[in-house]
Amino acid sequence: MNKAYRTLWSEARQCFVVAHEKAAARGKPSTTRKALVRAVAAALLVLGAAPALATNLCTGGATTISGTTTPPDNCSLGNNASLTVTGTGKLLAGTNTTGVEVYGVTTTGSIINHGTIAAARTGIRVESNSSIGGGITNTGQITSSDKRGIRVESSILAGSIYNSGTITGGTAGILLESETTLGGGITNSGTIQGGSAGIMIFSSTLMGKIVNHGSILTDSTGDAAALFIRSSSVVGGLVNDGTIDGRPKGILLAFSSTLTGGLTNSGTIAGSEYAIYVDSSSLDSIVITGNDTAKFIGEVYAPATPVTVAGGATYTLDNGNHFQVQIFTNQGTLKIGAGSEATISGDFTLANTGTFSPAVADSGYGRISVSGAVALGGTLAVDAAGLTAANTYNGTVAGVIYGGSSRTGTFATVTDNSLLFDFTPVYKTDGFDLTFGGSSPGGVLAAVNATGNSPARGAAAALDAIIADNPGGPIATLFLPFSTQQQVSDAVSQTL
Repeated sequence: MNKAYRTLWSEARQCFVVAHEKAAARGKPSTTRKALVRAVAAALLVLGAAPALATNLCTGGATTISGTTTPPDNCSLGNNASLTVTGTGKLLAGTNTTGVEVYGVTTTGSIINHGTIAAARTGIRVESNSSIGGGITNTGQITSSDKRGIRVESSILAGSIYNSGTITGGTAGILLESETTLGGGITNSGTIQGGSAGIMIFSSTLMGKIVNHGSILTDSTGDAAALFIRSSSVVGGLVNDGTIDGRPKGILLAFSSTLTGGLTNSGTIAGSEYAIYVDSSSLDSIVITGNDTAKFIGEVYAPATPVTVAGGATYTLDNGNHFQVQIFTNQGTLKIGAGSEATISGDFTLANTGTFSPAVADSGYGRISVSGAVALGGTLAVDAAGLTAANTYNGTVAGVIYGGSSRTGTFATVTDNSLLFDFTPVYKTDGFDLTFGGSSPGGVLAAVNATGNSPARGAAAALDAIIADNPGGPIATLFLPFSTQQQVSDAVSQTL
């Protein structure tokens, strides 16, 4: 009897084979079927390698972390909860995570970090109408490589943010946004730093003040400001005796922001372009305090803001300083170094209680260009310590203050630190010049007698005659920088 055979696909051999005519035929697998098999296998491999799910380390109440956590474990605070990370604690949330999260809850507690909180996205995040009765305190390190060290969004923080450690973020060290209210303020004596801004305040309100004793910084490639206040209100003012340094701006007030209580500076405010920039916003005052410690590096642009050097304070205008302000008033001691020139775009007032001290030296003298009204008063104290016979300016130092739209007032007192020469202001319609000449006759002999230098009396009398005859001559101007009788007496002895 004849037998019939057929050709079938063998899964085992992966080829066609000869089989009995009644053998079941499944056919060669289609391309789609092969792809499906491969996809399922790959998915199984992925599932097998998936990381463990994050564990919430803050299950309720008061939580203390004193050891090192395992990524991606983090802390999600519930109602009436609080967190303390001790000095030995390290909350390491890992990649694509938030270290501490407060989401839509109400708590009377605080978040306190003495150790380390580190996460890729945000170190501490408070959001979705949360309310924290306490504050956030950091004496350790809070870091976020991608986003923000601390972010508070659409929430209420009744207390303050205190930092004496380090807070850093890829975008910002601290971000307050979306109608957040901070009942207290921000006090920093450590470092707060971000890629675009150290502190960003967007569409939010601070009821307290910002106080900086440390450093608020942007990275070298920053694109905003060290302190960026946008569409926001800071009620308590800003006090800086540390460093605020940004790229391109140190402090930026923008989009109808208000900073009530003013800015008081005895530290450094710096920007690659502007130290302070106020657009259509409100900054009610800038007050300069300190004993010659305040610095503004970059232009101060605040056209509607008055600037005052406070009584008892000393401030030195550096070469290139530019204040575009409503008015610059000196009530303390205002200095400008030899060879330096500053610009005040606005009015300039030397109050009756203040002292203005320009330096005059061989290398140059201090000058101030003013665009507005000049009002003179108080004391003019010329620093001539650097002036010798090398440069006499032909007896006239022109345009110490110049360019004003008008000039009113005069100095009540004029002094200098040259024993034998007097400086006299020459008042002009836009400011004033200085002239100088010999002081009262007999000054050299008086110095020799006062110091008991008897051998030098004859030479001293001769020098007095030369100075009286030609106070701008080469012999006379050798005595310009001397501010004490002993210096004059010693110089006479050298001629013997």
